[in-house]
Amino acid sequence: MVDSSIRRKFGIEIEKGLRDIGLSISGTYPLLKVYPFYTLEIDFDNNIATIWYGYQHEMLWTGEIYANEVIRMFKYLHNKITNRPFDDEDFLESIYSIWKSSITEFGDKVPIRYIADKYANTVTEYNYREYTYVFFSYDLYRLKIRRIDDMEINLVVATRAYTRRIQDFLWVPYNKRLGGSYISHIKFRKIKSHL
Repeated sequence: MVDSSIRRKFGIEIEKGLRDIGLSISGTYPLLKVYPFYTLEIDFDNNIATIWYGYQHEMLWTGEIYANEVIRMFKYLHNKITNRPFDDEDFLESIYSIWKSSITEFGDKVPIRYIADKYANTVTEYNYREYTYVFFSYDLYRLKIRRIDDMEINLVVATRAYTRRIQDFLWVPYNKRLGGSYISHIKFRKIKSHL
């Protein structure tokens, strides 16, 4: 059992270090919420820290419990996820194109991971850079344009049947307080005319 003073010291160091890089923390061990988009899992008995995207959805890093290293990794990962170039129109146009070419196979709801995989292939083929499910999730979050042609993107919240296997859904944030939804499919709906 780890001494409570060690836990307290670690917590103080982590809180200050995360605040210095623009992140905030709440909760109790072993799971700490790190706002806006992360969970920090602490296993003092085995000296292991794990950083997750979302509420333990996608593992981003695991290593020994050293406050400076955990803070350094948060800074690196948060920057890597949130400071990538992004063009709303190009992103939405690509997603729409993938969806349109897939509806004969899937119907109007296309699995989100299928679309994410197709989009990642395009990005890596033309830009030679890594593109992950976490990036796709964050890009859906920061997408401001929702309409293309006469269609609007719709993220379909996963039913219980689609949350049994992680391969069937993605966690997509909807606010900066670790709020998000499990999304299983993407579809586009025709915008209704108000005439």
